[in-house]
Amino acid sequence: MESQLWVLFGSSFMSATLLPGFSEANIIYLSKTSSHSKETLVLVATIGNSLGGLTNYVIGILAAKGIKLKYFEKENLQKPLEKIRKYGAFSLIFAWLPVIGDPLCLAAGYLKVNALLSTLFITLGKLIRYALLVFVFQ
Repeated sequence: MESQLWVLFGSSFMSATLLPGFSEANIIYLSKTSSHSKETLVLVATIGNSLGGLTNYVIGILAAKGIKLKYFEKENLQKPLEKIRKYGAFSLIFAWLPVIGDPLCLAAGYLKVNALLSTLFITLGKLIRYALLVFVFQ
């Protein structure tokens, strides 16, 4: 049974990075079949996905320190940079969104947005997403 939680954690972490993790399908499946409480599943998925988002944040910090990352040369990072400049850490509540979530976290790290506020909003957005998934699809 514990292995289910580790798989959920791993898929949630990977889903927040540039790797596919299928955490949504995983948590919906486990919420219907696992003996673990829905709250436990939401907590594990939120922690994994938040840590993945914070990994992107740290990569952004490294890029700001001059470590060359080809990702930052892409045009698609310009919009997330604009959003972070305009709305600050609050925009990270949308870090759970597909396609734009990863660049938002990278941009926040790159712009050195407050780490505590970034962590708070990244985690809050991801918590809301997983809670809705589990309780809507039960």
